[in-house]
Amino acid sequence: MCSICQNRRKRIFGSQLVFNIFRQKPAELFLKEAKKRNIAIIENNIISTLTVRSKLTKVLMNEGHKVTILTTGTEQQFQKAKEQGFDVIDINTSSQNPADILRYMKNVHQSLKKTKADVCLTFTIRPAIWGNLITRILGIPTITN
Repeated sequence: MCSICQNRRKRIFGSQLVFNIFRQKPAELFLKEAKKRNIAIIENNIISTLTVRSKLTKVLMNEGHKVTILTTGTEQQFQKAKEQGFDVIDINTSSQNPADILRYMKNVHQSLKKTKADVCLTFTIRPAIWGNLITRILGIPTITN
């Protein structure tokens, strides 16, 4: 084997060794921030959280994360969500009217700053577009579905 190949093999083996050392340890030992996060979920309507995404939200909460749902809905739906243990903030709705969109974006911006979200999940088109714009401004990592 030539000397270039031997050096390359040593570098690859060395990096794999370092990777394996950290991979075998629990995340809490080398990544403190992996423990608990403030997660914001932006939804079109609270009904989605109560039906389709309730299991996801409950799993995140059971893992120790603080989950806040930014959404719209009726007072009865918000009450039902709070009974299930969800922290919900009403951000109102927006239409195609530019003034409504700006108000919606302002509400999302204020809510994300208030919750001090570490990461944001967006579902459906309106939260994905306007939510990603706001999270980019605030520097919050976003997972768009």
